[in-house]
Amino acid sequence: MAVSSSNGLTVSTVRPSELTEPQRKQWHSILAGNSSLRSPYLRLAYVEEVARVCPDVRVGVLEDGSGQLAFWPFQQKKPGIARPVGEKIGCLHGVVCSEAWAHDGEEMVRAAGMRSWRFDHQIVSQKSFSRFMFQRVPAPFMDLRGGFDAYCERRRDNGRGNKAIRKARAGQRKLEREQGAVRFEVDSRDPELLGRVIDWKRRQMRSTGIGDLFRRSPWILEFTENVLRRSEDEFRGMMSVLHAGGNPVSIFFGLRSGTVFHGLFFAYDPRYARYSPGRILLANLARHGAKHGLERVELGKGNEPYKASFATGSTDVAVGSIDLQPVNALIWNSTHRLKRRIARSPFEGPLRSVKQLANRLVDRGSGDGMPMRALKNSETKNPCCFWDGK
Repeated sequence: MAVSSSNGLTVSTVRPSELTEPQRKQWHSILAGNSSLRSPYLRLAYVEEVARVCPDVRVGVLEDGSGQLAFWPFQQKKPGIARPVGEKIGCLHGVVCSEAWAHDGEEMVRAAGMRSWRFDHQIVSQKSFSRFMFQRVPAPFMDLRGGFDAYCERRRDNGRGNKAIRKARAGQRKLEREQGAVRFEVDSRDPELLGRVIDWKRRQMRSTGIGDLFRRSPWILEFTENVLRRSEDEFRGMMSVLHAGGNPVSIFFGLRSGTVFHGLFFAYDPRYARYSPGRILLANLARHGAKHGLERVELGKGNEPYKASFATGSTDVAVGSIDLQPVNALIWNSTHRLKRRIARSPFEGPLRSVKQLANRLVDRGSGDGMPMRALKNSETKNPCCFWDGK
């Protein structure tokens, strides 16, 4: 355990397994008292599951002079360099603290003995990080409280309409006529189907030049396998599956905590692409999710059209950086702003093509062998909540 302090803040840095029982209870108590911390990504169980496969996971236990306690989970990439837990799959992050916690982010970084903290899915309401945010990005969600009729009513009330639901219903009828009986599972626990969706997703990543994230971060495979085996409602993996004619057609995998489901990756069998199977799946999740205890489905940050087609609203997450070395902070901020300008310029297409070619060469050069211990019986733009739902 490492202990450091700055301006009245004391930070003890520990492994998740070293948290005491009173500290664990305090973590759960904070979550229960702060409605902005409902995401599965802020559960202690999520941090512990990532720590099982990533030994660099740490928790900063923060205490101020008044006795307030907070918890800051992170991955210690290098001495003084910290990143959010789960990195590429960490679709929400922040400090587990009360709503009254107001310590400055730079003060917290200094007290924790860090030099650099970069974030890209930070909770906007946490004022500690406000002055370090470069950009705010909407993260759409589906509000399923009260069931399907209430969901449709919310979409009508906010002017979104339900055209996507009607189109998905027509697509499902066509799918059933041409491929056989359609069946929807809200919460499948079948590891073979997990292998199937990962296989679809890897093929899609390679074909589009995004790059095979599962190869570059193979721990994600073991993590998804582990969380799917969990049975506790407090935190576990969840997988929704659309079947047609006895075959899986599209699959949505993510993390669930109580009534909240946060999607992680979404893919479909390309043989069924003409039916838009991902949209049919989302329409079924909207129709049946509340019956299985879901109140909110987080679709991940970004403004992809399918999200607008099914979302009832959105909350912002922030991209930014705290760096105690001003030159590094300036470089990272400038690089991020340059990327945003390029994304809105005529150069975006050619540069994306070059990047995709480079990713394909990297993936091809690394071969296809990959540790998939639990998935051995399966088929072999936004990294968070990967969408390939058609």
